[in-house]
Amino acid sequence: IHKYLDHNSFRFDHSFDEDSTTEEVYRYTAQPLVQYVCGGRGVRAATVFAYGQTGSGKTFTMNGIQKMVAEDIFSTLVDNVLEDEEFGGC
Repeated sequence: IHKYLDHNSFRFDHSFDEDSTTEEVYRYTAQPLVQYVCGGRGVRAATVFAYGQTGSGKTFTMNGIQKMVAEDIFSTLVDNVLEDEEFGGC
């Protein structure tokens, strides 16, 4: 067995406490990614990575975020169709 790392460091864009709502987490994390994915031509992809202690609510929060992502993507699709824009994303 070989030791490959002597030090781990991580950068976080934002962290949340137990009083944070799913809506707040969405606003700071996934919503900007939806705007990015839907904001241009070509293939654009994004990933949300939830990290935290077991039992801290990651699955509960991500289920809510998935619903909000779907709502925002479909809303963007409808807006693009109603505005009769050339398809630019989502």
